[in-house]
Amino acid sequence: MKRLPTCTATKRFVLTSGTLFLPLFVLILLSSHGSRRDPVKKTYRDSIAIASVCIQDDRQGPHGERNTASQYMQYTMANHRSYADVHGYSYFPLRKQLSSLSHKDVRYQKLGWVRQLMKSYSWVFYTDCDSLFIDFCVDVGVWPQRAEQADLIFTGDKNWAMNAGQFMIRNTTWSNDLLLQATEEEPNTHGCVGNDNAAFNWLLWKDCELAHGDFTTWWNDTRSCESIAHKSPHADKLWCAPMNTYDENLAKAQKLGPIFRLHFAGSQEAKLTLVKKHLGTVNTSTLC
Repeated sequence: MKRLPTCTATKRFVLTSGTLFLPLFVLILLSSHGSRRDPVKKTYRDSIAIASVCIQDDRQGPHGERNTASQYMQYTMANHRSYADVHGYSYFPLRKQLSSLSHKDVRYQKLGWVRQLMKSYSWVFYTDCDSLFIDFCVDVGVWPQRAEQADLIFTGDKNWAMNAGQFMIRNTTWSNDLLLQATEEEPNTHGCVGNDNAAFNWLLWKDCELAHGDFTTWWNDTRSCESIAHKSPHADKLWCAPMNTYDENLAKAQKLGPIFRLHFAGSQEAKLTLVKKHLGTVNTSTLC
């Protein structure tokens, strides 16, 4: 995968309780590497939507635990909207359940929501509510331009070939069918442990053992993701991109390139603390 150049300037902002960004500093020498936000054609920019699912309902805890989204989603949605605004994209957070999927785990809501948005957009970038865009210099519109034949741009992690907390999907018949089929899968489908993750990994690889493993996707190293993508019956539809980092991997990831997003998966109780911790590291600069 082509390496994105490094950013030429850094500008950090902090999100206040009023959701305003206050500059802390502008720093560093210009780099000879150019911009890591490669030019995105207007035709792409006008046809991309950013989506998330931020439902304030304590009853919707994925594993029966209390969902804490109501504690942090004001911060993450403001961050998502700011990222979308900087790049000229529309942002659509789902705030209430889709009635057609209200009987299922809350994580299935994203599948129906993205399908709805694809009626109006060529591409949808989905990000879980418990995430922050960290480096605004990274423009999601670059990936569809590079992956011209792909319908699904995804990233792996230490557990699965695809982690469904973030993905970018094209409005095609294949993609719509994939999302619809995923909504119909039951939890722990065919032995793949989980809900939305299980559904995607089963449908894309039809082999839970094959799709289960460490496929962590780093900025300058997407080899593990690419290796599993090539084993999918739908390999021609798939493309790997470094669109996710976990807090536990942050130190290593920072040595390899920019941190595009941080995803605070796992413990519900830790999410608010992690979100507030990393808000001050968000780089909203357009001088890249």
